Amino acid sequence: MKHATQIKIGVAAHHVTLIALLLFDLVDAWAVNVVLACALMHVVQAEYLHRGVSHRWIRFDGWRQYVAAYVPHLLCSGSAFAFTLAHRTHHVYSDTERDPHSPRHIGVARVWLTLWPVFAAPTGIVRDLMRHPAFLQAHNYYAVSCAALYVLAAAVSFEVLAVLSLTCVLGFHRAGLYNTAGHLVTSDPWWLRWLTRHQRHHENPAKV
Repeated sequence: MKHATQIKIGVAAHHVTLIALLLFDLVDAWAVNVVLACALMHVVQAEYLHRGVSHRWIRFDGWRQYVAAYVPHLLCSGSAFAFTLAHRTHHVYSDTERDPHSPRHIGVARVWLTLWPVFAAPTGIVRDLMRHPAFLQAHNYYAVSCAALYVLAAAVSFEVLAVLSLTCVLGFHRAGLYNTAGHLVTSDPWWLRWLTRHQRHHENPAKV
């Protein structure tokens, strides 16, 4: 999966969300849609991709590998293979020049917009995923599966497509916030503890 493809998918999600904002009643429809999108975003991004796959909280035996490999496509924020490769490398080289998305070295804008440089990952860092063919399959056909997901959602209704797109947009900017401010904010007032929790996670990755 080329990085340019990932960026195009993200841009498409933002456009669909903007169109939906103009078409739907912001009070009635979007109140429900935002709740659904936030719930889906949290489950897929925080629970599945981050805890489950990257930090090995779920097993990949048998049919589970296909669930783990394809469910993250609901967020349209990269394949589970690409996400895990970048995230584990980020933990190994956090806030150094070899960190794939360090705001201190490549800037806030590039990190937030996922315009990361090509990076060298430690040898064998995703060896566990390589043992399961579903992850590479989902990675290689990521763009096709995301396109199919969008077409299916649109076939059901535009509102379903809007919720899916909003989920992608929220997930994109949540990751951008954590990957930037989560490494730059050093104070720990009570109203920022949800953000500095990211730093505590780096100090003890086992407690995700």
